[in-house]
Amino acid sequence: MSIASTAHSAQLLNHVLTAFLSEELSVDRNLPFVLEIIINHQLLAFSPAEDNVDESAVFRKWTVRLNALLNSKHASVRCAAIALIKITCEQSSTMLVTNIQTWSMQLLNLVLKPEPEVVHKEAINALSYIYQYTVNKPELQREITSPNMSRFNQALLTLSHNREFLPTTLAALTINAKLFPSASRHVADHCQKLCLSHMDGSYYLDTETTTAVARCMATLYQTGVKVAVVDQWKQTLLRLIGSVHVSLDRLFDTVDEEYDVNDALESFPYPPLSIDFREAFPVLARRIHILEECIIEFTSTQTSVAVPMPVSHILDLVCRIYNVYEGSLMREYKEKAEFNSLMSFLPSLHLGANKLLASLIYCSGQEMSRYSKLFSRILLRLLTEHKGRRVLKISVYTLMSLCFQKCGYAFANAVAKPLCPILLEDIKLVEEQKISVMNPSHGGKKSGKKRRHEVTNSDALATTETVSAADTEVQLAALSVLESLMTCYGSSMENIMRTSIDSTLLSTILQGTQMTETPRESFVLAKQKLYQCLLTSVMHPIETQASILPHAMRIFSAGVNDQTQQLRLTCLHGLAVCDLIIHPRLPPIQRAAIEPSSVHLPDTEAFKSSVENQTPTTQQPTTQDSDAFGSHSVADNLTEHDTKKQKITTTESSEIYQHSVSSIVPTFGQPKQTSSTQYTPTHTSPSLNIQKDETETFIATTTTTLVPVKSVDDAPKSPITKPTETTHVSSMIASITSEQETSQSIAPTPVPQNISYGTEDMDDDDMMEIPEIDLAGPDSDEED
Repeated sequence: MSIASTAHSAQLLNHVLTAFLSEELSVDRNLPFVLEIIINHQLLAFSPAEDNVDESAVFRKWTVRLNALLNSKHASVRCAAIALIKITCEQSSTMLVTNIQTWSMQLLNLVLKPEPEVVHKEAINALSYIYQYTVNKPELQREITSPNMSRFNQALLTLSHNREFLPTTLAALTINAKLFPSASRHVADHCQKLCLSHMDGSYYLDTETTTAVARCMATLYQTGVKVAVVDQWKQTLLRLIGSVHVSLDRLFDTVDEEYDVNDALESFPYPPLSIDFREAFPVLARRIHILEECIIEFTSTQTSVAVPMPVSHILDLVCRIYNVYEGSLMREYKEKAEFNSLMSFLPSLHLGANKLLASLIYCSGQEMSRYSKLFSRILLRLLTEHKGRRVLKISVYTLMSLCFQKCGYAFANAVAKPLCPILLEDIKLVEEQKISVMNPSHGGKKSGKKRRHEVTNSDALATTETVSAADTEVQLAALSVLESLMTCYGSSMENIMRTSIDSTLLSTILQGTQMTETPRESFVLAKQKLYQCLLTSVMHPIETQASILPHAMRIFSAGVNDQTQQLRLTCLHGLAVCDLIIHPRLPPIQRAAIEPSSVHLPDTEAFKSSVENQTPTTQQPTTQDSDAFGSHSVADNLTEHDTKKQKITTTESSEIYQHSVSSIVPTFGQPKQTSSTQYTPTHTSPSLNIQKDETETFIATTTTTLVPVKSVDDAPKSPITKPTETTHVSSMIASITSEQETSQSIAPTPVPQNISYGTEDMDDDDMMEIPEIDLAGPDSDEED
C-alpha cells in the first residue's frame, strides 16, 4: 500500500472512531455501517511505519476503544465489540499478534461466563478464528493455544447441552479435533457420546444441526493414536452401518425379506423403542436419516491418511433397502396396519438410499464400473415403480447422470434401450392447460333459472384464461440424463433409437419456438437444456445415419436472436461447433527447407565402357495392350544424338511431374531379359499423332529433402533409375492425363543437346520419329 493510501486509511479510521464509536449506546446501531466501511476500504489492512507517530497513534486508539467496548455492561455493545475484534484479526495480522494474548483471554472468559446466546456465538467464532491462526506457529501455540485449548473444549461441551448452541459448538469442536488432535484427545469420547445422543431420533434435528453432528463424528477419529487412526475410522463407519441394519430389523419386521440377521455388524447402543409401531416408526425414520447422513459424511470427507472403503457393506445396506418395495410379501401373523405404514414410508427410504449410493460412487469413482449391471437393474426398477413420484424420480435421474459419468459405456449399454422411451416421454415440453373456474353444466334438462353457485361476474370470467403448467424439474432432470447418455453412448446407439431421440429433440424445440406468450423461467431453463442436448447430438453423430447438422444450424441461427442471454450464448457456441464440423481447421504443416541441387551422371571412360557392354532390350507388351493401342515402344524411337549426353537437373517445383516423365523416358541401363530378340514395332496406333520436337528432351526431377505430398489418385512415384521393363503407351497416356488434372505440372522445356544417357554405340537404324501424344486418350470424344 502506498504512503498516500496509508495516510488516507489512517484518517478514515480515525474519523470512524470519532463519529460512530465514540458513544457506547449507539455502537450496536452503527455496527453494520462501520463494518461496511472497514470491509470496502480495507482500513485495517495497512501497517503503519515505525517512524510515523500519527498512524501508530490511530492503531493504539482503535485497540483501546475495542477493549473498552468489550468490557461494557451492555450485552449488545459487547457483541458489537466481538464483531469488530474479529474483523480486525481478519484484516490485520500485526494487530492480531500484538493483542492476541489479551483478546484470547477476554473472549475465553466470555465463553465460560453466563452470557446471552448471541454473545456466546460471536465469542466462540472469534476465539476459534484466533486459535486457527496459531496453526504452524509453534511459539504462539505454546503460549496461547496449548494452555487454553482444554478449557475451551470443556466450555463447548458444557454449552452443547443447549440445542440452540449445538451447531456452533459442534463446528468449533470439529475444527479443534482436526487442527489440534492431541489437545482434543481427552474430550473425544465425550464428543462421540454427545453426537450419539442427538442421533437416536428422539426429536427432530434441522439440516444445520444434522450436518454439524455428522461432521463431528467423521472428524473424531483424528484424535486417536496415529497407529490406530485407520482402524478407528473403519470401525466407526462399520458401526454406523450396523446401527442402520438394527433399525431396519425393527422397521421391516412385517416384510418377508431374505436378509440374514447372523451377518449383522456391530452397532452403537441406542435406547429401546416402543412396541407400538405408531410411536416407533417416526423415531426409526429420524434415526435412519441421521445415520445415513453420517455415513455420507464419512465417505465424502477428505481423510488425513489413506483408509479402506467398505464398499461391499454399503452395497449390502443399499440393496436391502431397495429389495423392499410395494410388491413385497407380508409375513404371516403380522399386523396389516403396520405393513401399510411401512409401504407409505418406502419412498423416503429409497430416497435416502439414493443419496447413500451417490456418495459411494463419488468416493470410489471408476472403481464402481464393475457394478454397472447391478446399478442398471436398480435404477430402471425405481423408475418403473415410482413413475408418478416427482422427487424420487428426480433423484433417480440425478443418480443415473452420475453413473454415466463414472461407469461410462458399460452402464450406458445396459440401460440405453429400456431408458430411452421413459426419457422421450419426460423431455417433451409441458403443455399449458386452460383452467376454467366455471362449473361444468349438469346433465339432463337445463333450467331457465340461474344457479347461485355458477360464477357470472366479469372478474371471475376474466380468470377463465388463467394458465397453469406442471413442474418442469422432472423434464430438466431427464434432459440432463439424455445429455450424459448422448455423450458416452450417442455414437453407438441403434438407428431406430437414435432417430427417435433426434426427432423428439427437434420437434420439442420447434414446438417451444412457436410459443406466442412470454414463457416462464422454468420453460426458459428447459428450452436452454434442449438446445444443449441438440448440440451434444451434433457432436456425437452415428455412422449409419444422416446427421441432423443442417437442422441444428437453422435452429441455432434462429436462437441467436432469442430474448434470453444464456440461450443466445448457447446458440453462438453451437454455431461455432457446427462451423468447425463443416469447415475443419488444421494446423499449418511445417515443411523442411528445400535447397536445389544438380545431379550429374559420371562422364568417365569407365562408366561409358560399362554402359556400352550392356544390351538394352524391351519386353513385349501384352496382347490386350497391343490390341488396344498398338505395340509402339518409346525406347526404340530415341535418336543416337539424344542418347549420347544428358544432364539431369533438380528443380523445386516439378516433383509431381517426375512420375510421368520417368514413365515415358526411361534411362538406359540393364533391363530385365525377357526375350532373346529385340521387339520391333509393326504398326503405329491411328489415334497417335507423331511429332518430334515435343519429345526430344524432357525434364527429370529429383529433390534432396521433401515432405511427401500425396493426392487421392496419385500413383506411387518411382525414382529415375535403371528400368526393369518398358512402359506401355497406355500407362503413359493415363499417367500424364491424371497428373495434369490434379497437380497442374510444369510443361516440359527443352534441355541442352549435350545431355548424354551413357550410350554411344546405338545404331542409326533405331532412330525414328516419336509420335505426338494426344492427352485426351484414345477413348476420348475429342476430335483429332
